[in-house]
Amino acid sequence: MDLYIYGAGGTGRELLDIANRKNLNSNYWGNTYFIDDFSDKKDLLGASIFRLDDVKQKHDLSEIIIAVGEPQQRGRLFDLASKLGFRFGRLINSEEFNSSSVEIDEGVVIYPNSVVSNSSKLKKNVMIQFSTVVGHDIEIGEHSVVSSGVVIGGNVTIGERVFIGMGACIKEGVKIGSNSIVGMGSVVYSDIPDGVIALGNPARVARPNSDQKVFK
Repeated sequence: MDLYIYGAGGTGRELLDIANRKNLNSNYWGNTYFIDDFSDKKDLLGASIFRLDDVKQKHDLSEIIIAVGEPQQRGRLFDLASKLGFRFGRLINSEEFNSSSVEIDEGVVIYPNSVVSNSSKLKKNVMIQFSTVVGHDIEIGEHSVVSSGVVIGGNVTIGERVFIGMGACIKEGVKIGSNSIVGMGSVVYSDIPDGVIALGNPARVARPNSDQKVFK
């Protein structure tokens, strides 16, 4: 079984490092490659780079992980690979992931030094980055990204295609709507509706998330 990392940017390089460390202990994947439809490079950090069209016939012999940090783009690439029949791997740093009661769907990535507590649910293609704490009984919707250093209290519900910026803190019991962005360092004490950008301490809605892009 080979692993294809879909995206050869900074996030892709991080996921290559995590996959290589996992393979040192388990030899889970035979080979690891990148997929990038826009790169002119043929190789990156020892891993070959292919276009999606070049590998779409190999879907039954491989797994794929989405390696971009934009929730909307994560969803688009996930849907594209799904239609081609790819299976989605789970890339989890097992030393820090320490609760057997967590439900993890396909395509989920958990970076090193992050903890997901009991009875939480991570839906398809969720990404949890470095040194993040996800409390108990939390649900995170499909294609959402939780950045480094975030702390999420218990019983929080996060919708689909949500981006939580670095160092944000989210109070227990809060609901964050789909297609919203919580800015870096924000402190969320109350619910955030769908489709907005919320910033500050306490976090307040600043404007609609009209173009649905995090990195501009």
